[in-house]
Formats: sequence, structure tokens, C-alpha cells
Amino acid sequence: MVLTIGFGLSGVLALACGSAGGQSSTITARCPLDGTFVQLRGDQIAWGRADWSRALDELHAIGLSTIVLQHTGDPYGSYESYDRHPITSLLEEADARGGFSIWLGLAHAPGWPQTVPDRMPPLADPRAVEQLGRLCETHASCAGFYLSPEIDDVTWPSRVPQLHAFLADAVSILRARVPRARFAIAPYFTRALTPDAHAAFIAEVIEGLGIDVVMLQGGTGTGRTSPDDVRRYLVPLAERLRRSGTETWLVVELFAQRSGPPIDDGAFSAQPADPDAVRAALLSDLDVRRIGYTVPDYLDPGLRAAWRSSCAP
Repeated sequence: MVLTIGFGLSGVLALACGSAGGQSSTITARCPLDGTFVQLRGDQIAWGRADWSRALDELHAIGLSTIVLQHTGDPYGSYESYDRHPITSLLEEADARGGFSIWLGLAHAPGWPQTVPDRMPPLADPRAVEQLGRLCETHASCAGFYLSPEIDDVTWPSRVPQLHAFLADAVSILRARVPRARFAIAPYFTRALTPDAHAAFIAEVIEGLGIDVVMLQGGTGTGRTSPDDVRRYLVPLAERLRRSGTETWLVVELFAQRSGPPIDDGAFSAQPADPDAVRAALLSDLDVRRIGYTVPDYLDPGLRAAWRSSCAP
């Protein structure tokens, strides 16, 4: 499983923990994160209900109720197969518990954005569309779809019509299959545009598409941005998207990157970020939902223990 694509994620409120229902407002007031991205890789691709039960216990203990599966497949196919059902198992366990909201990412596209397919993977395959649709349609915990290819402010500002059509095609296909589904994207910024110009760019890209959530990647874990940078870009983006009813969330990177783009040309490697760096990246004074990247892989053990204590009922 490749951890980085480009310079972005792939290398999740007054705080809104537990807002998916079934979680108490007391927990909401004390928890730093609302949810986490999850990367299915290694043994996790074979996880069943018991494995997910343990994982959801841990996530609930620190107040998390939203899970964004970064990818549900790769160029070799879906992570669901005849002998393994990690996504079904997660959704079944979340359904049984209540209070969890699961977003299904699409397939990992290794060449993006240098190679842009005609249709967002894996939606060119009707069987894949049917499988994704069935997974979401039949499970109450499925909130909708995370459109995994990441949008940046260097590649796309001169190609907005192409990107708009690419996203529109994906939304149309999936909405026809699951009319109730919500849709999310997670762009990142490089400061190539001013904060106001970046907000206008994202608004233009998603105009009229019915994108429900834009999860802005903070980027602090890669070292390419500071918390002050994130604030400067997040606030005008949220204000701009609010006009059209689109929510803006913040992706808080819980790692400190050691190698890989944008640091160097090597393979991605990272370690848990320093707790003080994570606290700064949370921008705790802002009223925004926060998704960690990623709690299972990178949350500092000391922070995990502290959050378990603060979020305990």
C-alpha cells in the first residue's frame, strides 16, 4: 500500500467529536478529534468483525465517530474478495454499534495527477460501481463516498473544466446508484495561490456538483505548512463554501514525515508527530470538525492515553 500521492495525505468546534449520533455532548466537548482516516493495508485487508470491534472500541474511547477509508481498492482490484470482507465487516460492526459514520474511498490511483484517467478509478468497471453501491446502500453507517484523488493548487488551477468534469462524472455515477450518499474531497494547498484565490479555486472546482464536505489537508506533518498557514487558508475556504452549503473540515496530520515527497524523492516514511506539534495543528480555537491522519498509524502513545482520559464518559 502506497502511503503518499503527490504531496498530500496519502503519504480524519468547539470540537465535534461524536457528532454522528449516539455519542454524548459531554464527550463532544472534551475530545480533540472527530474522526480518522484509515488505510487498509497488510493484515487489515483480511480483518473481520472481531478485529473491527477492537478497533472501534479504541476509536470510541478517544471520542471518534467518523472513519474515512482512504481507499477501498487498488489497481489490482477491490479489497473485498471472495475470501476476505474487510469493508463489509467494518460496516456491519458500525451498524451494530450505532453512532459511527463511515466514508468509503475509491481505488488508489498511483499515477495521479500526472496520469488522469477518463473515469475515476474504479468507476469505469460496472461491477466495481455495483459493489461500492451495494456496500453503501445496504449499511446505515455508510455516510457516502470520499473521492480519493487529491486536488492541489499547482496542477489544477489552469485545468478547472477538466477537473470539474472528472468529479462530476464520479458523483453522477455513484449518486445514481446510491441517491442518499454524501460526497467528500480532501484537497491540499501549497501556497501557490493566495488564501482568497485558493478558496475561489476550490469553490469553482466543485460548483454545482453536490460535494457535501471539503476536508482541507493541513499539511503540517509534511513540514510544508505551519499552523498559521493552515489558519490563513482554512478560514476563507470555510467562509466561501458555507455560501453553497458545503461543510469544511480540517485534516490534522498526526505524523512527522522523514522522507518522500515533498521532502525528497525517496519512499515515504514518518513517525508520530511531537505532541506539542499536534496540539498546535489542531487549531483548537476554531469551530471546525477535525479528522486525524491517521490515528491507527501515527497517534503519539502519550496523546492517546491523555485523550482516553479526557474523553472518558
